[in-house]
Amino acid sequence: MLWISGGTILKFFAVFAFWLLLGWKGLFAQATYNSAGTYSWTCPAGVSNVTIEIWGGGGAGGGSTTNGTAAGGGGGGAYKKITSIPVVPGTLYSNKIVVGSGGMGAIGAGGNGAASSIDFGVPYSVNGGTGGAAGTNTGGGGTGGAGGTAGTFNGGAGAAGNNSSQQGGGGGSSAGTSSSGSNGSGPTGGTVLGGGSGANGANAGNNNTNGGSASAPANIPGGGGGGAYSKNGNVSGGNGAAGQVILTYTCPTYNLSSTSATQVCIGTASTVTLTGSAVSLPVGTYTVTYNLSAPNLATGNTTTMTISTAGTGSFTTLALANSGSTTVTITNLASGSNGICSNAISSNNTSSITVDAQPTATAGGSQTICVNGTATVSGA
Repeated sequence: MLWISGGTILKFFAVFAFWLLLGWKGLFAQATYNSAGTYSWTCPAGVSNVTIEIWGGGGAGGGSTTNGTAAGGGGGGAYKKITSIPVVPGTLYSNKIVVGSGGMGAIGAGGNGAASSIDFGVPYSVNGGTGGAAGTNTGGGGTGGAGGTAGTFNGGAGAAGNNSSQQGGGGGSSAGTSSSGSNGSGPTGGTVLGGGSGANGANAGNNNTNGGSASAPANIPGGGGGGAYSKNGNVSGGNGAAGQVILTYTCPTYNLSSTSATQVCIGTASTVTLTGSAVSLPVGTYTVTYNLSAPNLATGNTTTMTISTAGTGSFTTLALANSGSTTVTITNLASGSNGICSNAISSNNTSSITVDAQPTATAGGSQTICVNGTATVSGA
């Protein structure tokens, strides 16, 4: 998750965050999805298992159409953690990650938060929180929504609205990473370590203002929305927050033991072969970044390389337009969605490519032909 000052969440269509914790096990990486939607993930080369964490969406606070009534807060989403989920390097898990949306506030009962899920061969999911009930003259106010279930820890419940004190109920927090969520208390939203806080309920001072806007909104992941209070007219409850899915895994350290390249004719591409150990160059799909020296100067080139036998792989360069000796230098190997597992390469990463000019042979004479090349014969 990426945060900007003031606690505002910076949300991308897909958010990828990095833990740069270098150790003997390699690079730890984390992919975080916290905007409602469906996502795909490509397993990096050398990654065989992942830890997943899932939060359901928060329920919305209830609204009100009856003057002098307070609605209940929405319940928070549940949380689940599963370790050592097997994955296959190089596999695209297409549309297998679902982040549940937060419930939408309305002038009636708040919408329920949606479930979040992931399926890398075995499906896992957690439920979102229930929306708060609409404001009513019966029973002192609308009831709070229940917290999400089916998790390692369940979400907190929203608080009931209170007509007497003219306050909508606070939303329940989502479950945290080590405990169940905190219930809303009166107009105050619940909070929990490692989860999303519920929103505060609205009050008479926020006449005709949506629930939750009296204070901070519900927080990702899975906080419940605040309940509304109607002093004069229709008011909607506050929206619940979206859920969240986090993948955590260990990237291997990619490196090379040798680099070689084929001799070619002018205007054609060279095949570059990279060699390493089975551990340093595992099976999977890579993005290779490389430079070419003069007379075919080109830097920052990228291409895809697929390794099916651990320890060796190859790719083709750009077409080489000028004859002479050109050095290819591998500068980076990356793998996985957005190249999340990535290593700069600084040793055993160069090879000289001989680029032969295209010769023209004369009848009756002899001429050396470039490798894999052809000659044009002219004259009688």
